[in-house]
Amino acid sequence: MIVTAALSFRFLHPAAEADYLEIRFLDVGQADSALIQTKNGTVMIDTGYRDSGAYLGNVLRECGNTISCLILTHPHGDHFYPNELQMRYGYFAHDMRAPVLEMFCSGRTAEELERVCGMPNNVTVTVLEPFQTVVLPEYTVTALPARHIPGSFIYIIQGEKTILYGHDTGYFYEEVFDFIDKQGIRFDMITLDCTNVDLPIADTGGHMGFPNIARV
Repeated sequence: MIVTAALSFRFLHPAAEADYLEIRFLDVGQADSALIQTKNGTVMIDTGYRDSGAYLGNVLRECGNTISCLILTHPHGDHFYPNELQMRYGYFAHDMRAPVLEMFCSGRTAEELERVCGMPNNVTVTVLEPFQTVVLPEYTVTALPARHIPGSFIYIIQGEKTILYGHDTGYFYEEVFDFIDKQGIRFDMITLDCTNVDLPIADTGGHMGFPNIARV
């Protein structure tokens, strides 16, 4: 669950209304998925689970099927369904608007993709380490360790605006707070795990509720 579930936010660039950053939170059931769009492309964060495939197909058609970058938080099946990427093998996929899908994730998530369906030849995988930053055409993405399962990340996404995407995770590690403070990062938007809502959960747990979020 996310506090900002099933909403869309658009930030307009001051120089021109045609330049924008739009974040769309997708209804993929119990998990989270989001699209971050600019006029030049779309980044997807997580894919949801297998039963969300038809819904995602409709969403992707709305945004022009131009997704060229997939960022994954962790390999749990409600956030990442590797079988979907089998559809990018040449005998399934034709005339794609984004011929190569760039995927960014932890080593554990990459291993899950390889285990389930191998590596489609039009998918490139960049394995990230904690606190590593990668520069994409429209965004700068920094992976931060999440308090969830080994190989989980939350992300700082910086472009025209700066977003903290915090799903799934428990209360942040101190080194995450330290990193954000030392880098002097100020966020235009923060979206956080709120799986427990008002049910108590320790800061050492793998999710958060309102009391944990208030402390963040």
